[in-house]
Amino acid sequence: MNSQYNHPNNWEKGELETEIASAVRLAALDAAETGDTRIGQRVWISRDEVVVLVRASRNPSRNANGGDYDEYVCFTPVNCGILAYGDWSADWDYADWGGHSVLCQSEISDLNILYAKIGEAYEIAARRLTTSEAAAALGVTRRTVQRAIRVGTLLATRRGRGWFVTSAAIEDYRTNHLRRYGRKSKAG
Repeated sequence: MNSQYNHPNNWEKGELETEIASAVRLAALDAAETGDTRIGQRVWISRDEVVVLVRASRNPSRNANGGDYDEYVCFTPVNCGILAYGDWSADWDYADWGGHSVLCQSEISDLNILYAKIGEAYEIAARRLTTSEAAAALGVTRRTVQRAIRVGTLLATRRGRGWFVTSAAIEDYRTNHLRRYGRKSKAG
């Protein structure tokens, strides 16, 4: 753990569910973009913390020279809850570049239980839906979903002849694009 995060005066207060949801949403969106949504590539236990890879480096050859870094959210059980903090693969402290740490009140103290909780949330966020299922979830037609994929407002991956959309991408589209120009979701 970075020394910056060891001091309780630097910790903000937050909700564990919110921090987990935020981390797995970013991880699922990035996984959908890179095409690798396997849980072992995105969530793992490292020493005394559960690590979520929220952004994978697109160009690993630039990692050492100030270019492209992997970004993580780490969840560490501490004596008064769960500490969630950002980190990255760079040599300098993430906190110096706008990173923060959040202390979440939680009864969870076992790393395996925390891993299972985060893993389950990631599996839900990274679940791939067909365009028909995505249309039903959004309350729009399948053609609307296909058009959103074509213009790039809905992140999807192509497998064979079909397109697949993650649950996180659907939520991102719902919040950023669906309600524009006074449109509202039919589903909710």
